[in-house]
Amino acid sequence: MKILGIDPGLTASGFGCVESRGRAYYKSYGDTAAPPVKWPLPERLAAIRSFTLEVLGAVKPEAVAVEMLFSHADYPKTALQMAQARGVILEACAEAGTPVLEFPARRVKQAVVGAGGASKDQVSRMVVRHLDLKEPPATQHEADALALALCGHFLSARRNNTR
Repeated sequence: MKILGIDPGLTASGFGCVESRGRAYYKSYGDTAAPPVKWPLPERLAAIRSFTLEVLGAVKPEAVAVEMLFSHADYPKTALQMAQARGVILEACAEAGTPVLEFPARRVKQAVVGAGGASKDQVSRMVVRHLDLKEPPATQHEADALALALCGHFLSARRNNTR
């Protein structure tokens, strides 16, 4: 099975594809889309959507795992920006006909690290371990996307009792 994880963000969105072969998991794709911050918002959103469609066409995942929107009262602008990026990503998945799995950040951390309150650094280290990577992902956004993909695999494996 092939699951593409996408970590939505307006300044940078992470993409990471994880494939399973038996009980082993492999990174088959990783990248970060970061449209120039100087671009007007509509152009940045169009670039994220276009990049998402390109990746979906190239990777051809069976599903996409996306982080659910999290809003913190102290950072409403961040939540709105993430929501806009998430919206164009979800629309691109719908256009491509790719099913979407949505997970809260705490669930992803629980699945990948074993603790819902894990730090970004802990998540990145466990991504390296689960995927037997020689070096960490290029960006934290890519690491988060790979964690989303792993969460999708782990939860589907539990549902199917294969793990």
